[in-house]
Amino acid sequence: MRNFLPGLFLLLIFPTVFFAQKTLLVAEFPEVEGIPFVQYTDNGVKKVGDINGYISISPESRFVTLKSFGYYDTTVNVLSLKDSAVIFMRAENALLDEIKIKPGVNPALRIIDNVIANRKKNHPKSDMAYKADTYSKFLFSMDSLFDNSFATNPFQDSLLRRWYNIDTTAMNTAKAADTLQKPEMDSLDKQQGELIDQFFSKSHLMIMENASIKEFMPPYREKETITAYKISGLNSPYLANFANEIQAFSFYDNTFELLGSSYINPIAFGAPKKYAYILEDTILTERGDTTFVIRFLPKVNKNFDALYGQLYINTSTWAIEKVIAEPALKGDKIFYIRIIQNYEFIENKKWFPTSLITEFSAPDLKINNKILNGKGFTQVKSIVLNPQLKKRDFNNIIIETEEDAGTVKEDKWKEERTVALTEKEKNTYQTIDSVAKATNLNERIQALEYLLKGKVPIGYINLDLTKIIDYNMYEGYRLGAGIETSRKFSKIVTIGGYFAYGTSDKGWKYGGFTDFLLNKKNNVHLKVAYHDDVLDRGMVDFETKPRELSLRSYYNNFYIRNKEKQRSAKLSIYGKLWSNFQMGAIADYQRLWFTESYQYITDDNKLLQKTDLLEVGTEMIWTPGAKWSLIEGQYFKIKEVFPTVKFKLIKNIPSVSDAFDYWRMRLDISQVHKIYRFGRIEWLLTGSKTIGNAPLFVQNTPLATGGRFHLTIPNSFETMLPNTFYATEYAALFFRWTTESWATKLKFFQPSLSVHHAMGIGRMSDKGRHANALTFHTMEKGYYESGLVVNKILCASTIGLGVGVFYHYGPYSQPKAADNFTYKLSLVISLK
Repeated sequence: MRNFLPGLFLLLIFPTVFFAQKTLLVAEFPEVEGIPFVQYTDNGVKKVGDINGYISISPESRFVTLKSFGYYDTTVNVLSLKDSAVIFMRAENALLDEIKIKPGVNPALRIIDNVIANRKKNHPKSDMAYKADTYSKFLFSMDSLFDNSFATNPFQDSLLRRWYNIDTTAMNTAKAADTLQKPEMDSLDKQQGELIDQFFSKSHLMIMENASIKEFMPPYREKETITAYKISGLNSPYLANFANEIQAFSFYDNTFELLGSSYINPIAFGAPKKYAYILEDTILTERGDTTFVIRFLPKVNKNFDALYGQLYINTSTWAIEKVIAEPALKGDKIFYIRIIQNYEFIENKKWFPTSLITEFSAPDLKINNKILNGKGFTQVKSIVLNPQLKKRDFNNIIIETEEDAGTVKEDKWKEERTVALTEKEKNTYQTIDSVAKATNLNERIQALEYLLKGKVPIGYINLDLTKIIDYNMYEGYRLGAGIETSRKFSKIVTIGGYFAYGTSDKGWKYGGFTDFLLNKKNNVHLKVAYHDDVLDRGMVDFETKPRELSLRSYYNNFYIRNKEKQRSAKLSIYGKLWSNFQMGAIADYQRLWFTESYQYITDDNKLLQKTDLLEVGTEMIWTPGAKWSLIEGQYFKIKEVFPTVKFKLIKNIPSVSDAFDYWRMRLDISQVHKIYRFGRIEWLLTGSKTIGNAPLFVQNTPLATGGRFHLTIPNSFETMLPNTFYATEYAALFFRWTTESWATKLKFFQPSLSVHHAMGIGRMSDKGRHANALTFHTMEKGYYESGLVVNKILCASTIGLGVGVFYHYGPYSQPKAADNFTYKLSLVISLK
């Protein structure tokens, strides 16, 4: 009984003491939006707030000192504050280049060295398997440049200073508005402006949500299954993973991805040579270890894609606890962005990301003096380390959207959401859905998706833009039209046709096809096609998808000079046997008419000007180690690990042919590889061979892009005139290294350098069988060229123009050195 009464007293008094703790919100004035990871001293003990800006204060505390990156230190008397009260902090307007690093021993460097040494071990994708659920939400809004928040919000304050070159030190809101020269509006504009303000006061521009399951199994197996997605006004699965793709899942890779752009990580190998580090605080944690708060920023006169921000480092495993980061310089970026990540020590084994926040602004995108802003939240929950996972459950598809993910009911969403939707967010769904329905927004988005593939949907048919106009040196301008049935007609069967007319060869062409989708997940198609057209002489093409509306594909066509007339009936089937292995089979009956007076001499000395062929063959495309996403039955390559291998083998059936019995084969090995701090390397090793007697049509010619059209094309001979060389067997190597763009303060000048080299060799057997052919050479002695391209000398929006010079040397070069030079333009299209 003596022991019972003190115990009863503790049971009664403990909840009182526990619940007497105050939870306060530290926020930016006047938006009441939490400041993440506020450092504060509570009753003499250093602590850190959470990612949403909340801090917990013990009941006996009177004064609390608050510190946060980008804000003035603030001391507050909290004794009289009620639970859930809001404390405001004032932004510090120190410019980035004002920070000076003093010489001497820097204690932050020792900490960073330890973090780098333990980087791989602490990476979420390292030695431990995991399974976790995620919920993500992304909001797009239009916010004014002239409201009070820009006076105190460090993110937007920095935006004013570094985007509009405005020094906001000691600047109030009125002065900021004056500096930006807010325009006067007439009564009509003012009325429209008030309507816009009223709309955005009640609704965001867009809201997106998704839920997914992430799984990882060492050393490299991973998978994310999107189980639900919801987008205001839209029902597009292609945007389902946007909130997760805008920033990387963790902060441990050598380069950190932000909205498609790469930045050198401050904890990457070699980063201390480029970054400066400042130890700002040391915090003793309740677990008994220490958290170091380190500010990082690029060193003076170091010109690279850098970040600046804060790292919270835990000494138990030298792992990241928290990080705040944003690009150090705007450069030519369209978006201004900041990320915040929070990690927790899961199962006392590993620091793991649990909360991710992304904030961005696009100052160039304005409506009524409001700019586009976005904020994304990702909550990682139900984390299990080392769960029971099986290898057979993984393949090369690392992101897959479930078929019914876009039709999840509201009850399911309530389970997924970690915080209920606000009234403004609910109103966004209602308003934008109504607007989208009234304006057929989904149909317009689908039309844009088709347009990127070179098609325009018109009801039950698609207009094929690639068939309207083209150009090559044989046909001249190729004018025509093409149509095919759309998904509205059928999702299984596609029927199409086209016609065309060449202004130089004065010939009409036409054709048609029927395509059956046999298996959606493996993308298995059976296709029957017929055409009466012209085909490139000496090219072994792969059975790929129809040509998209891309500049490079059109450039390639410009240089084609020799073609044969062909009537063809083809049956093909192709699809994926595995996620990284595609295979197809072809049977092609064709009648050829040789052009330009070309004739083939047979064994009995007959001159052939036309012939019938029946070719059967197979094709394989192998992408070892490649990572894919599978959305609506379509595969999209996310990451390329090893070179892609393509192989095609064709056999002519001699019983159908007049005089030909041959095999044709082609092998391509290629890769586009980005290397940390080195740029992008693109290379292609290609070879083709014809075994047996065959006309020039089925021999081999290199892709040559020299001559009248001065546009540089990778993986081609830039100085070689088209159809100069033919070969029975031929091999070539193309190599191009392109550096990263050099960051400059001039938006129109963002140059990068490309180094080009190409070499090829070939051999022609029975050259005497080709009568009346245009003069051509063989490549027994080898063809060599090198070049240098300066890209993006002049930039406008997403387009960059540059210049290049290429030099041909070796056995087939011209005697006069000046005749071996070729000068070209480069055209680069990039969203970075």
